[in-house]
Amino acid sequence: MKNILLLIINFWRLGFPSFIWFKLMKKKGDDLKEDYFMNSTGGGYSYKNYMMLLLANKAYRSIFYERARHMSNVPFIWIRISKLFLGPLNTVEFVIDKSIGSGIKIAHNAVVVHADELGNNIVLGPFVVIGKDRSGRPHIGDNVVINSNATVFGNITLEDTIVGAGSVVNKSFSNAIIAGVPARIIKDREYFAN
Repeated sequence: MKNILLLIINFWRLGFPSFIWFKLMKKKGDDLKEDYFMNSTGGGYSYKNYMMLLLANKAYRSIFYERARHMSNVPFIWIRISKLFLGPLNTVEFVIDKSIGSGIKIAHNAVVVHADELGNNIVLGPFVVIGKDRSGRPHIGDNVVINSNATVFGNITLEDTIVGAGSVVNKSFSNAIIAGVPARIIKDREYFAN
């Protein structure tokens, strides 16, 4: 009897909110599906796999709630209620001013992102900080990988760029592999495409 009661409580606490989000995602969400496939470890697109990802990957939940905040058809109260049952990770902080693209992955649980915009296919390593200075917030374009302990700040643009671990980026780069303090171009990305 005790196990059945725990199962019912856990369904209402965890399963029901994730089921509602899954239905909303099916209606709205190509971006949400891209995030799902970027963060899942395998298996098809199903409610069971989605619920397991939402329950097990707190970093994904943080991306998920930031995306939900930008969706116009989701009531704000539903986001607040869901956060009570399925809380985001406290060590992942998102503040995106304009838009958030699809296919975002946080490789570890400690990330701070204060960006003007995030593009598609972004991978953020552990302890990455993307922040603003007096000139503004960074614009992170499509196909960007920012490796561990990197810091990106200022009114700059990164597109099609791989940022090396421990780098400090305060200039705009496009289509390059960069590293260092301050960051400089190590190789063009076309070099590795051939």
